[in-house]
Amino acid sequence: ETILSTVRELEGAIVISTALHRLGKVPVGAHVFRDPRFHLLLDRFKSRLPFFGSRQIANSLHGLGAVCYRSKGPWVEMVSIQTQRRIHEFEPQHVSNTLWACARMQLHEPLMLRALTCR
Repeated sequence: ETILSTVRELEGAIVISTALHRLGKVPVGAHVFRDPRFHLLLDRFKSRLPFFGSRQIANSLHGLGAVCYRSKGPWVEMVSIQTQRRIHEFEPQHVSNTLWACARMQLHEPLMLRALTCR
């Protein structure tokens, strides 16, 4: 509740990714996916994704994976492209967190997964 209550104040890549990561650290139910604040957080994530570095990508996906977010759409391709662009920045922990999140969210983006597993 506290994390989602601050969503309107979040603008930058670091704070958005931190919010998503922390959301994955607290127990949430399926009701969170119906919360308009959660959708606002996702919209902010999608709009700021081009500015995310490897750590922000990994932390965001880890948080979404922890809550088993499985919605598909254009954002998945955006994440795949951004991951491929930033793959040289990914540290081993970022790779591990991102692959784990992809498994939890059932993301099957071959180019992204190849880039991660080859890193």
